Amino acid sequence: MWRPALARSACVAAASAAGRACAGPWGGVSACAPLGVSSAALAGCASLGSRVVQVMASRLPLFDAAVPARARGYATPVRAAAGAAALRSVDDDRERRGIFLVECGDRSGIIRSVSDAIEQRGGTIRHIDLHVERGTFWGRIEFAYDPTDWPSREVRSDFLQESGVVGLLPEVRNPKLILTDALGTPERLIPVAVMASKQDHCLVDFLYRWQSGELPVDLKCVVSNHPVPARSHVARFLDRHGVPLHILPAHTPRSNEPDVLRKVAGTELLVLARYMQVLSANFLDEYGHDIINIHHGLLPSFKGAAPYRQAYTAGVKIIGATAHFVTENLDEGPIIRQLVESVTHRDSLATLARKSKSLEQRCLADAVRMYVEGRVIKGPRGVIVLE
Repeated sequence: MWRPALARSACVAAASAAGRACAGPWGGVSACAPLGVSSAALAGCASLGSRVVQVMASRLPLFDAAVPARARGYATPVRAAAGAAALRSVDDDRERRGIFLVECGDRSGIIRSVSDAIEQRGGTIRHIDLHVERGTFWGRIEFAYDPTDWPSREVRSDFLQESGVVGLLPEVRNPKLILTDALGTPERLIPVAVMASKQDHCLVDFLYRWQSGELPVDLKCVVSNHPVPARSHVARFLDRHGVPLHILPAHTPRSNEPDVLRKVAGTELLVLARYMQVLSANFLDEYGHDIINIHHGLLPSFKGAAPYRQAYTAGVKIIGATAHFVTENLDEGPIIRQLVESVTHRDSLATLARKSKSLEQRCLADAVRMYVEGRVIKGPRGVIVLE
């Protein structure tokens, strides 16, 4: 295992033996082998150490500045790699990512047409995920590009105009292009509203992931159909971050829907974080955008109320949580994500509920993240997740 402290000691010994010291990334001496070190090797070590110091000094402040204030200090898999990122070329600071989402008729040459268009502008394909079914092609093509050579406005026109990529593909339906920075944060964040009820564990988890940058969305408001005390952790958090909190109780099953629609106007995604109220078909039509719900059970089993108790009574050996799109039929929308955990004879109703709550938090966050990243596609047999 590579250990900086040991490497530094080895370098000190080697440098002393050779009668020279070379600057290194740990402050004073670079990492060299302690025995049999030639002058050329030590010189190379000095060059490498100096280069690392220069790159780290120039990269790390930029890295910190590039991350939204609410995201700094949070160790997501990408952002935790700041040290590794410091070793990359300085040119990588300019890198941007594009994600092209396409649904079209299936034929040979689709990938070639897209890749040629990207390569002609100096871009590089990073990932390709696709699915073909019943003569339809669904693709998610992620590529890197330098905005200095290929400005974002030209990227959009090169893909989405008829004279661009979409004009080369057959029967194109709903093409989309998501542009992000090098860390994967979209240039345009989807405006989102979160709806919750009395149990707030999914809401709290969502808010934590949002403020840390793990869920890059534009959080417009939170709607609750139960009172939220002004001094509660949720209310204080939202106030601190300038997110409106709307308390809209439902005195009858659908009495608050007109008020809810007014509050969430302008959003493009609703997230139901254990919102324990059935939305009417009229609400769904009026809203007109996608709605993601988390169900505290493994659908299609245990629909409706009290799925914990249903699962416990049935003596199941696994429990789960399901994130799905909302339709007018209760708990029957297309499934996006499911997570499960084992159950034993030692589990009680209380331990099932505890296990399920953790699954619900992770499952909902996964579903929203995949949706934002353009990985969720509605296909003929339900949701296709391209990952």
